[in-house]
Order: sequence, then C-alpha cells, then structure tokens
Amino acid sequence: MTKPQTNGNGPTASRSSEPAREETAANGLGIGALIAEAQALKEVLRDGYERANRLFTALKRHSKQTEVLRSALTSLRRLQGLSG
Repeated sequence: MTKPQTNGNGPTASRSSEPAREETAANGLGIGALIAEAQALKEVLRDGYERANRLFTALKRHSKQTEVLRSALTSLRRLQGLSG
C-alpha cells in the first residue's frame, strides 16, 4: 500500500475542511455575513434611489413653478405697459 503524497507542509488537507474553506471569504467572513452585508447594501442603495427620485421630482416641480411665475410676471408687465 502506498502513502499519500504531501507537499512537505505536513499532512494533506482532509475533505471535511474544504467546504468550510469555501464558505469563508478571503476577509474571513462567512457566507451568512456576506449575504447580510449584501442585503444591507441593497437596502441602503434602495433608500438612496428613493431619496434621489424624490429630490428629482421636487426639483422638476420647482422648475415648473418658476416657469409659471416668470410667465405671470411677464404678463403683468405687459398689462402695466398697456395701461401706462
């Protein structure tokens, strides 16, 4: 019977340690922590998107109000010119 070959660094890794290694990221976090972080990031990004959308809507509304106000002032100036 032959002995398993090693690379000189001690016994070969057993099969039972490989799944644990796969579930741990390079920074030492497990898959559960990574999923939780991804979910938290998704929520933050969704919140940012919603805030940006509300801001865009408010700016658009403000722009339309400014346009209406300018138009009204222009009309009033024309009316003053007719009466004066």
